[in-house]
Amino acid sequence: VKQRVQAETFLRISSLETPPTIYKGDRVEIVAGKGALLVSAKGLAQNDGYLDEQIKVQNIHSKRIVVGRVVDPSTVAVNF
Repeated sequence: VKQRVQAETFLRISSLETPPTIYKGDRVEIVAGKGALLVSAKGLAQNDGYLDEQIKVQNIHSKRIVVGRVVDPSTVAVNF
């Protein structure tokens, strides 16, 4: 719900919002693939993101920040 509503009040579709697929601070799997090659690393989401939306993710080991696409609640795909 986007805003407070009083008890016994009807909700409108416009009053609802979809929660993000990934939240800022979530631990995610960063994946990148090309052909038969697939590499992955652990990352930390730098902002909230919805399915198919691009977000920033920090590689936990290298501390490098990359931009990737939200695939599911625990995976972000990057291009290389």
